[in-house]
Parts: sequence; structure tokens; C-alpha cells
Amino acid sequence: EMYLPQLTTGPSSAAWLPDSRALVYSMAGSLWRQNLVSETSEQLTAGPGYDYQPDCSPDGRWVAYGDPGEGLIVAPQPKTELGRVATSKQDQLTFAFETTSASRAIRAPHASTFADRVASLVSQIPAGRVATYGDVARWAGKPTGARAVGQVLKTHQFELPWHRVVDATGAPPPYPEDAAARLRAEGVAFDGSRVDLASHRWQGPR
Repeated sequence: EMYLPQLTTGPSSAAWLPDSRALVYSMAGSLWRQNLVSETSEQLTAGPGYDYQPDCSPDGRWVAYGDPGEGLIVAPQPKTELGRVATSKQDQLTFAFETTSASRAIRAPHASTFADRVASLVSQIPAGRVATYGDVARWAGKPTGARAVGQVLKTHQFELPWHRVVDATGAPPPYPEDAAARLRAEGVAFDGSRVDLASHRWQGPR
């Protein structure tokens, strides 16, 4: 078992780099790299989207990861050590090494499954706004699937802004435990222990 430092909300979807000396994983909507001999983690992406489920090509030249807004991102990486990473406007990995290969997004016109649609929708809820489980289920094409939305979010609780999805009464979700504090920090007003839905309910994707 390996201890990953600097983590407060928990990592998920870890992938080994081909040389088995480092991991790339998703945490709190960004990708991170952990070298096995280092005591620090390196953040690889830091954009408005939620990057998740990284994977490396067998030859070590590419990293692929999902982004609900961009689709599948494929970015080059060096064969040995990852260079220092700078994030582009497209929130794609850009590695500092000589290559003629460019990062690119492989776009799908529509999310293919209910879970994919839920992930895409929740990732789009802006700061200062909330949606109910029923809202997300309806937008995802399953009006009676509020409970199923909760199951999807439980699976991806470290990758999506679950704190912005509340129940029909405005009560924050059980995870993360500081969901109410996060919402207040984003400017969401509460009526007692419940979100003021009349003022902060997101109307969905345009």
C-alpha cells in the first residue's frame, strides 16, 4: 500500500506509467502525478473541467483521460520522465519535451450512457448554483432516475462537484462532508440548513 501525500479529498482512477515508477490519478477534478520515490504530488491539469480516468499507452508516449466538456483528451508524454506540465486553455496536458505530436480532443456528439450524461451535466453546474437529483435525472433523459443519479455521483464523488447536487428540499448531499461549507464559500445562500433553491437553482445546460 502506498501513501499519497498532499491529498485531502482522496484519489481515484489511478494508472501506472509504463516504467512503473509513477502513478497518474484523478482527484478533485484534476490529474495528478505521484513518483514512487517522491514525497510530493504534482498537479498536471488545473482547468474548469473535471478530468478523470487517466490511462497510459503501452509505449509510454501518450496519456488519455476523460473530460465531460471536451470528451476524450489524448496528450503526448515522454518515454521516461514526465516533464513539467503547463495547462493550456483547453485544459489539456502539455508536456515540455520535443515532439511533433499535439494534444487533441476526441469529441463524441452525445454522452453514450446515463452515467456519462450525469457526469457531463454535473460537471457543468457553475459555482454558486445547485441542481437537484431530479433535475439531473430529467436532463439526462431519465425523469424517474433521481436515486440512480445519486449512485453515479457516489461512484465519482472525488471527480465531480457533488456538493452542488442537493435533494428536492435543498438539503446538501452526504458527501463531501463539508458540502454545505463549500456551497457557502461559493456564495450559495441557505435557509436554515437547506439551500435557497429559489435563488440558486441552476436552470440546466443551454
